[in-house]
Amino acid sequence: MALPPTVQRHENNLQKCLPKFAPVLAGTGLSPEKLKQTIINSLMANNYLASCSPESVMQSAMTAAVLGLEVDNVTGQGYLTPFKGRAQFIPGYKGYITLARNSGFVVEGDVVREKDHFVYERGLNPKLEHVPAAGSPTQRGEITHAYAVAHHSTLPSIFDVVHVEDINKIRDRSEGYKAYMAGKIKSTPWATDYPAMAKKTAIRALASKLPLNVQKAAAIEGEYDRGQTAYIDDRGDVTVHKESQSGDKGGTHDQPDLTNELGLEGDICGT
Repeated sequence: MALPPTVQRHENNLQKCLPKFAPVLAGTGLSPEKLKQTIINSLMANNYLASCSPESVMQSAMTAAVLGLEVDNVTGQGYLTPFKGRAQFIPGYKGYITLARNSGFVVEGDVVREKDHFVYERGLNPKLEHVPAAGSPTQRGEITHAYAVAHHSTLPSIFDVVHVEDINKIRDRSEGYKAYMAGKIKSTPWATDYPAMAKKTAIRALASKLPLNVQKAAAIEGEYDRGQTAYIDDRGDVTVHKESQSGDKGGTHDQPDLTNELGLEGDICGT
């Protein structure tokens, strides 16, 4: 079946960019062709996303490639979302866990409910205890905290805890959640899967103590929460997209023009 013209345009660009994705994806277990297909699937499922700028779709694809995360709503690795006419790659809860695991860390997160036994201490002798109460999540009460723990075979375990009030403050600042509350989008993980988003918030809080790729993933999502789009290029640099007063795009470093090299419609392929 033929693709819609808006999606076909992105498919053509993605196909031309496959040689750029291949070296970045080497060793990740994700092929350029599979990455392309997951992005096409995302575009087909969201008309707003399909109408985003070709440049931003390719930059999002490169971000996913650098991180080695799939782009879909099935695995929980990551997904694309439209924002101000641009596509933005957002790492999922399981994406953060995968990034940490690829660097030798086992990361787990959980939510704490009112009836659970929960004790934590910071300082020179940090301590974390969580014993869930018996019964279903509803029987255990409302969520009070979320936490994330990172284990390593040769390093001490580390953890971070986030109170539900701080989780909700982060939720309320999220551009996606604000769009949902304003009726501009029909769904958001904050509404459909709050516990997973709470765990993800705790992992993001822990990210500064984890390997660089986890920090980069948290950085681009943090920019999105602040109302900016950001991406990672094939050199591994995080760039925040900014609009100048004239509407031209800018970034944290100069971006090479690949139009002649790749025959695309501008500065594409995530660099």
